[in-house]
Amino acid sequence: MLNSAGTESKYGLKLTIPNSAGIIGSIEGESVFAETTLRLEIINVGGTFVLDVEGQLKNSPNWYPISTITGAVTGTLDISTYDRVRYNVITPDGTGLLVASAFMLNSSSSGGGATAANQVIGNNRTSTSLLSGLDFDDVQTTFPSAVIENYEYFLATVSQANVEVTYTDATKKNVLRARRI
Repeated sequence: MLNSAGTESKYGLKLTIPNSAGIIGSIEGESVFAETTLRLEIINVGGTFVLDVEGQLKNSPNWYPISTITGAVTGTLDISTYDRVRYNVITPDGTGLLVASAFMLNSSSSGGGATAANQVIGNNRTSTSLLSGLDFDDVQTTFPSAVIENYEYFLATVSQANVEVTYTDATKKNVLRARRI
């Protein structure tokens, strides 16, 4: 049995987010061992805050975008194909806190299927964990404005979750934010 409290190699960190752009934490990133999923919390930043989570392969000089995070959020990211992870503030908006921990999860276990919200989220390299572990048999969609879509997930007629997808403009080509509300 693995005990994350008893090991020194488990990925976990707490970083202060300054009100300036650039890499926070180690410029070399943090090593990922056997963990496949990163749980991330961005706390106390403004709504225009933008952070890139970047991954690197061992011995490669290149960093690859895993996800772009906007605002104060919590969620999970798939890091199963990277050896190192780092955090790059693109647009600062106040000072805050980044808390992250990684876990070994079976990436094939997810409830439901490919819904429109799930597909939009996945295609835009944002966390696909908004519905992790959620069972549902019905999805209802509403369009409260030209740039917002709401997806409500039901199981046996009982609401299980709501996902709000916000686009940058009415063309809906670029997702600004996808969040569980």
